[in-house]
Amino acid sequence: MNNSVWPYEELTIQVTTEGRCVFATPWFSRQIQLLPEFREEFMQFFERPSDYPVTSQVQYWSQLFGESLGDPLFYILPRATSLNAQTDVHVVKDGSARLRELQNQFVKNETNLSDDIKKNLLLRDWDAEALLGLSQIPGTEQYDPISLFSAMRRFYYLDALHFDQTIAMYEEVREFKKTSDEKFRKAMAVVSRQNYEVTHRCQEVLAPALELAQSARAALTEFMQAEKGHDNLLRRGLQELDANVIHQPALPVTTHLLDVFKTNAQSNFLAFALTVSLFEETSPDGGTDPLTRTLLENGEEKAAEAFLRHGQINDEGGHENMGVVFLQNMAPIDKAYALEAIEMGEAVSKVINVYTTQIRDEIRRK
Repeated sequence: MNNSVWPYEELTIQVTTEGRCVFATPWFSRQIQLLPEFREEFMQFFERPSDYPVTSQVQYWSQLFGESLGDPLFYILPRATSLNAQTDVHVVKDGSARLRELQNQFVKNETNLSDDIKKNLLLRDWDAEALLGLSQIPGTEQYDPISLFSAMRRFYYLDALHFDQTIAMYEEVREFKKTSDEKFRKAMAVVSRQNYEVTHRCQEVLAPALELAQSARAALTEFMQAEKGHDNLLRRGLQELDANVIHQPALPVTTHLLDVFKTNAQSNFLAFALTVSLFEETSPDGGTDPLTRTLLENGEEKAAEAFLRHGQINDEGGHENMGVVFLQNMAPIDKAYALEAIEMGEAVSKVINVYTTQIRDEIRRK
């Protein structure tokens, strides 16, 4: 799975004299140790990459990251010559209309949403023309789905920089521990209950995509099999925090997020692949996810054990790469399909960022 890549505009590089390189964006970082035989050559390149011809820059970046496509650091460039072998043809199924209706109903019925959040949920401000330009196959009116996937992924992270409340939420929860173990556990139980809901509905949400998957069906089936039983794992962790919360309904925003996920699975396989990638995203530093880390750092090892095992299974299966895996055999797509994928990808991005805000607000109400 060696592809040509180009760094996101936000990428920075730090290099030590020992050849250790840290590649970072505001949302993710990856550390690489250069082999001694390549160290001098690459360190020269990293000093002033713009001095090199574009083709040479692509070659260097692709040599380092062409097989690390789950890392949200790079665009995957359109595969101009290799797409002739891709066999899976996908067409528009008008999923965006169903998704708009779903979003409108949620905004109308959910009373705990601020006016700003309602506006942001319905706003479509991703630059579709830029996304199309980044993924258009040279000399054609078609688009590389993997390239578009990588460009939409960056737009999601740019959204998250402005709206995601995950870090702030966990900082608040850690403060609870200073005054009350019970308040801390109850807050973590609210967060964990939403994670449990995601795993509990996982098979239902993923299954419709089997009808769209074509040659990716085997990979999707294997992915679904690997996810089976994770709700039982998370149930055990949840019961260590608050045995009663399992009987409480998930938050409306969690239900809505999974309904959006399911709509994407029913309608647009590219939007579905992006959604899987966002749900399976790697922790910003490549380490333990913030929920498990917060539990471990605050003496809740028994609860953390279940969530840690859940994360380990996902890491062992390379689940952060599954979005790209699902798209390997997708043939070039037309503009209508690409635009639908962009709209549906942006919709799930908006809901994910509202999701953390709503969980934080629920914790505050407890």
